[in-house]
Amino acid sequence: MDLEKKRRELIYFDLFREVYDEIPQGIACVQERPDFVISSASGRIGVEVTRYFRPTPTARRPLQEQFSLQHQMARRAQHEFERLGGQKLSVQIVFRTGVNINKADVLPSSNELASALIAVDMTETLTRIELTKGRWPNSVLSVHARKCLAREPSHWRPATAAWVRRLVPQDVQQEIVRKASALGGYDSELLEVWLLIVADGLAFVELLDEAKTHLYRAEFDRVIFLDVFGRKCTNFNVQRIDLDAVSSPDVA
Repeated sequence: MDLEKKRRELIYFDLFREVYDEIPQGIACVQERPDFVISSASGRIGVEVTRYFRPTPTARRPLQEQFSLQHQMARRAQHEFERLGGQKLSVQIVFRTGVNINKADVLPSSNELASALIAVDMTETLTRIELTKGRWPNSVLSVHARKCLAREPSHWRPATAAWVRRLVPQDVQQEIVRKASALGGYDSELLEVWLLIVADGLAFVELLDEAKTHLYRAEFDRVIFLDVFGRKCTNFNVQRIDLDAVSSPDVA
């Protein structure tokens, strides 16, 4: 058992029980297949938990890896900026779409960014064009920065707008089909089996209205989407079907 994965799933499951009104009250047991079983007076319900990951474009590094490197670059740039005597700032770094960051790039790019910022007379917002006194990292498109308020800690972070993926019905259907293969090993005495699709802080997804109202084909009795950041659930409309007979995960 992957203890870190199970710990993370337990955090999601606890939030799910908190925000989903239709979950039965009862004792929840941690398992492997499915991940959780809720025992109540009406029967036992299995809950399979899966994290949604944005697909990686062809010839691109995994998005979670890129986002991790962006965070490292922001932290190192903050450290170097403050080492150089810079004031406390709240900073958002907009990274250029299509430019990969390698581990070897993090330190020199961080130092370049800090040196460029230290040379600027701070205003409300800084852009690439204004940063003319220092070398500008190729991976960074622009920087938005402001002076910190009284007692506000300095905070540097990558901007996330360019990372948001809008989920359409086909994305959800593909996730349902992907997880259906695990159903064969489940306890046959379970009253129902639910699939909980989790979008956490690394997924950066937006569930479109058409995805919320679409009728999905599934072998699961329920399919629920948990938005961790928004602390809310979406209960999908499901048509029970044997997915082994479905030749393609595309939406009909």
